[in-house]
Amino acid sequence: MSDQQPPVPTNLEQQHKLAKDLLRDARDGDPAALARLKAVRSDAGATRPLQLADAQLAIARDTGFDSWPMLVEHLQQRDIRAFRDAVSRGEITTVRRLLGMPHVKEHVNAPVFAFGQRAAHIAAKHAPMLEVLIAAGADLNLESEWENGPYTVLDNATEETAR
Repeated sequence: MSDQQPPVPTNLEQQHKLAKDLLRDARDGDPAALARLKAVRSDAGATRPLQLADAQLAIARDTGFDSWPMLVEHLQQRDIRAFRDAVSRGEITTVRRLLGMPHVKEHVNAPVFAFGQRAAHIAAKHAPMLEVLIAAGADLNLESEWENGPYTVLDNATEETAR
């Protein structure tokens, strides 16, 4: 057993490309690629054709996950946390980049901040950030989901950003 930690996956696009490359190499007869696929699916290539799912499982296992969906979920949740942190720190460039990912953009109105706040609540005092969020579909009319009473974006806004 090795003391080495599995490599930390950087992003979903990269992992998907690695899986496609592994599948291509295995289909081309590369012994190392075939061995990696057979290590996770013993029937791969023997009793059935090699599939992308076989390569995805190998990639997931190589990075310490039991399945491809678990790897995908991990990377998506990491991106959503990065979005939340970037909004909180006012990092417009990072927020803009992260909102380019569909799985992050679909959370632009999610109550992922303290007290059930949404990104627009956090950005209410930062007009440039608010503009980025609005362009990505942030709904300024949504209230927080705080159990002790919801509040709106205007409750956090400065007079300048309220205008």
